[in-house]
Amino acid sequence: MQFSSNQLKIVDIELLWVPMLFRCNSTVVVNVSNNFISNFTNHKGLRVSDFSINNSFSADLTINNLTTIDINYLLSLFKVEHILELYNLGSGAFNIIFMDKFNPLFTMTCSNPPALAGLLIYKVPIQDFNCTVHEKCPAQCVCTKTVALELITVVCDNDMVESLPNVIPEGKYVALSVHSRNVRELSDRNYFRNVTDLDLSSSSISSIHDDFLHNFESLSTIQIYDNSLMTLPEGIQNMNLDNLTSLYLHGNPFKCDCHSKWMKSWLQKNRVKIPDLNQVLCQSGQANGKPIITALDSDFVCDGISLSLVLAISLGGFSVFVIIVFGGYCLREPIKVFLIANYRCFQCLRRKVATNSPFDIFISYSSFDETYVQTTLIPQLENDGFRLFTQDYFVPGIPITDNILNGIDSSFTTLIVLSNKFLESDWCRYEFEQAYLKVLREKERHLIILNLDNELNNELIPKTLKIYLKTNNYIKISEKRYLSRILLALPRIKGRTVVSERTPLLQDHPINT
Repeated sequence: MQFSSNQLKIVDIELLWVPMLFRCNSTVVVNVSNNFISNFTNHKGLRVSDFSINNSFSADLTINNLTTIDINYLLSLFKVEHILELYNLGSGAFNIIFMDKFNPLFTMTCSNPPALAGLLIYKVPIQDFNCTVHEKCPAQCVCTKTVALELITVVCDNDMVESLPNVIPEGKYVALSVHSRNVRELSDRNYFRNVTDLDLSSSSISSIHDDFLHNFESLSTIQIYDNSLMTLPEGIQNMNLDNLTSLYLHGNPFKCDCHSKWMKSWLQKNRVKIPDLNQVLCQSGQANGKPIITALDSDFVCDGISLSLVLAISLGGFSVFVIIVFGGYCLREPIKVFLIANYRCFQCLRRKVATNSPFDIFISYSSFDETYVQTTLIPQLENDGFRLFTQDYFVPGIPITDNILNGIDSSFTTLIVLSNKFLESDWCRYEFEQAYLKVLREKERHLIILNLDNELNNELIPKTLKIYLKTNNYIKISEKRYLSRILLALPRIKGRTVVSERTPLLQDHPINT
């Protein structure tokens, strides 16, 4: 049957059935090409069982208005109640379908996206069938999902982006690409635990925060080439890069001087992980324009002075001042604590900050430690003039999570009373996570940890807390003058009435726990 080059918009499947009324063994060929067909109908209500297994048909649907084919719609169109009805037909009525890539009549092509326009549909690789993702997709970014690969791709290719997104869509595998001349630093985000590929090339990154370094152990590919890095953080030397497949670093203005000599050894050690190793160049000093790995050790100098002369001068001066400088540096905190505890230097050694927070300290603790907190810690802090937000301020009738967030957000500092009972509590761990997020978000020292137990159960400590304990000092209750250490860690609030220096907190009474 020939219906090509007309103005048909809809095809009724009765066209396939009528010829079969007259012949038991029939082959029906319907040519409806060069029309405007965008839909099918079944006014007669034909079912798959109405077609003989001895019949077959083919249809030429090329050059029409079909943009997609919904298999579920076709099954309902033919009143298929069970998929076995199709299998029972064998090589019969549905043997030749317009989606058969070996049928020379089939020439359906893609029109979108532009990169695939004109390509035969059956030739498109399955990984190129993508869907747009809107949930949690950051502004100025494009998020797509490749179903076949279980991959979420987030692309932020826009100079209006000024920092890494705070949230992105979640998926089994996530690839994040950020290209913006206004992105200047690389810091940690919670979602990096799901990111496998990170592309921050062609941005303006000049610093990598220490809190990001642990991600080098989980990411597969990192691209930070064509940025403004003059050096890498030295902490990267301690990272385990077994999971890292590729790290791209070229196009950064790396400074080769006496402070960055370590980079040469590190690059050589990890050369297998750095595909562009020979393009990672010195952009200053005597090795300017040379690959860092081929620069001579004598090229790594500061201010034009040879490395040997720098060492000689440094050793001579250091031999005179080593005891004073080293002792003062290593003991700077104990000295401050000693002055606070014994000479009432309450205000002069603490940093001064301005805040609009209605509370100074949010205290997070386990109910098992309530006796110590209520009878010892809280009275001493309140006597020193601090305004405390405790669980007594929780508002009845609203979710506990909202109460916790309100307490942390309305307090300048969070004081964690850490113990094994704290680690066993889901709510306590949640309070720490939220306080830690505030630290990352505001980049301020808003978190103090007081450890009540000498031995913490390592199996109970979550990953985030382990990282924080490794990278930040915390206070142990077993330490002498531990209360003075707490006081030193707490800020001095501008505009607040001066607190008397004759306070219980300065007396460092021993605590029986």
